[in-house]
Formats: sequence, structure tokens, C-alpha cells
Amino acid sequence: MTRRFLFAMLTLVTIITFSLKVEAKEYKVEVDGKKITLDAKNQSELEEAIDKKYPGYKITAISDDLVKAEKFISIIFSDGGKEREVSVPNIEVSGILKYLNVKLKGADFVLPELNEKPFDNRVAVFRVEEKVEEKMADVDFKTIEEKSTDFKQTKEIVVQEGKKGLKKVFQKNKYINGIITSSVVVKEAVIYEAVDKIVKLPPIGADIINRGDLRSFVMSATAYEAGPLSTGKRPGQVGYGITASGTRARRGTVAVDRKVIPLGTKLYIKSLDPDVPDYGYAIAEDTGGAIKGMKIDLFMDTVYECFQFGRRKVQVFILPPDTPRTLFR
Repeated sequence: MTRRFLFAMLTLVTIITFSLKVEAKEYKVEVDGKKITLDAKNQSELEEAIDKKYPGYKITAISDDLVKAEKFISIIFSDGGKEREVSVPNIEVSGILKYLNVKLKGADFVLPELNEKPFDNRVAVFRVEEKVEEKMADVDFKTIEEKSTDFKQTKEIVVQEGKKGLKKVFQKNKYINGIITSSVVVKEAVIYEAVDKIVKLPPIGADIINRGDLRSFVMSATAYEAGPLSTGKRPGQVGYGITASGTRARRGTVAVDRKVIPLGTKLYIKSLDPDVPDYGYAIAEDTGGAIKGMKIDLFMDTVYECFQFGRRKVQVFILPPDTPRTLFR
């Protein structure tokens, strides 16, 4: 081995030794607003030194002239309903989101709020989404009830069956973390209309009228009102609108010959003309000079109704005394 080779080897060992011997660097570190100086050869050693002096603290920012360290805490972080445990600086929520590189979009929100610190070691980001969605929906049909004038009818008769319609509904749905929280209909488009159900009801009290033991008479009917044309009295005069029974005349009051129908008798006046509706339930409360025998006078609200009614045949049913008063006006 020559001297030249030995010299080369010695030089190489010296260079390697020198390269491995790195001088420690002085770092200025800010912890909780206080600045201290720590020596370390690199960032890894600096982090160890910080943790040794301030357990739980980690580097959050580093520059040429200052290193910033914050205390870290363990929290449950939820983003859109998905939870995970993370270690973050013990700072306001806005800083935690920045540290985790989590961004809020649109109507997204976070609890606690951005300017607050984690509550109960939890931070939750709620993802909000609004979108217009469409769906098909039934249109319910209406049930229209018509009252029959045929007192032989004692049960409901379905004249037309109902049928549901169909419509397209556009609604704005709001989702929070994928769960719908509100829905507002913004538009509807009918595909086809519903068909109403039509039901014909028996006349009120048809069961009473259809009793086989009820007496009835076919009588000649006229109409009268409270004014001078019928009674010779005007509003304000004594006895205006007062019946022979002392009650006030109203629709449902009829004048009779008390020898045929006693006053106070409950009646049902049925039209014999299929195109004319029944007068209905009435009480014999009045009399009249021209009302003799098989005649009856029906009270109307106006002179026009009296002329329209004229004179016609009606069937007068004598109702039982216990007929409910609710059937009479």
C-alpha cells in the first residue's frame, strides 16, 4: 500500500466525518404568544424538543425567522355525517378547517361556528344541497252529494264512480347531510284530471215520510209573503209578519184551515211536479180567510217567489209530533 493511497483514504474519511457533523441551529419558537429559543439540527429534532418542553404542542407554521407551535387536541370531526377522530390545533373552528383543508360551499355550515372553539371536543360540518326534483302524484277526486227529491229513495245511490287523476309535481327539496329537511312545491302539471264521485242522497227524513202509517193529503197550494200584497200590512205596523200562532213568519211557516190541520202540526210539503223542488218541512202556524178545506198557503220570502209559485197541487204529509225540530227552519 503506497503512501499516496493511504493519504487518499485519510482524506476521504475526514470529508465524510466532517459532512456527518452538522452544527445545531438556533430556532426562535412562539408558543402561546411567548417566544423562546431552541437548538436543533433539523425540523424533526425541533418538533421533539418542542414536545419535550411543551407536551402536546406541534409546529403549525414555520418560516426563516420564526416557528409557531400550537397545542393540539383530539376531536371527533364530522363532515357530511361521516365521523373520524383527528388531532388538530386548539384554535377556533375556522383555523381547524383550514388546517384540515376542509372548505365550506354554498349554504354549508359548521357547528360550533367559525369564530368559536370546539365544543365537547366535537366539530361538525353540515353539507347543504338544494335541488328541484319531480315526481308523479295522484289527484284525489271530490265527492259531490246531491239531494234527491224522490222520497221513495232511502239509501245513497252512486250516480258516478270517482277516479283519481295524475299530476307531475316539481318540488324544491333541501337536503342536509343527505337527509331531506324541507320540501316546497314550485310547480304542478296535470297529466289527466280526476273524475268526481257523484252520490245522490235520500231526502232528509225520507225514512219518516216513507212510513206506511203516515197520513197525507193532496191539497191546493198557494204562496204568500209578509207584505201588503198578501197581508195588507207594511213593515212597522202592529202585527206585521206575525202568524196566528204568535210566531214570526218565515220560510217553513204555512197557513191552514185549522179544522183540517190543527195549528202546531208538523208537515212535509212534497211537490207533485217533478220539475219543481219540494217546499220541504213546515209547521202549521198561520191561518187565512181564503184558506178553507183542502187548501194550504206556503210562506215565501219575496213577492217574486209567490208569483213564481202560483197555484199548484202538493202532497201534504202529517208528521209525528216527535219529528226532530232540527229538520225545521
